[in-house]
Amino acid sequence: MKTEVPFACNMDVFSREQREDHVRVITQLIKAMQNVREIQNGYEFVFPNESQYITGIAEFVANERLCCPFLEFGLNVKSD
Repeated sequence: MKTEVPFACNMDVFSREQREDHVRVITQLIKAMQNVREIQNGYEFVFPNESQYITGIAEFVANERLCCPFLEFGLNVKSD
């Protein structure tokens, strides 16, 4: 049986330094974003197919799951 996850963000999970780092990663990703579109169950964000962005996205997802556990993420990396 799946446990209900509250629909609420909890930014208290981060120390001040962790939160600043999380915001830095988000800012870098937003600047690099190539496209965003609404899909059936959420949104699709397109980034350059480069290792630094793949790593940044993974870091973002790992941290975002701590403060907003109700969100679901998927990552699709295409070959060159």
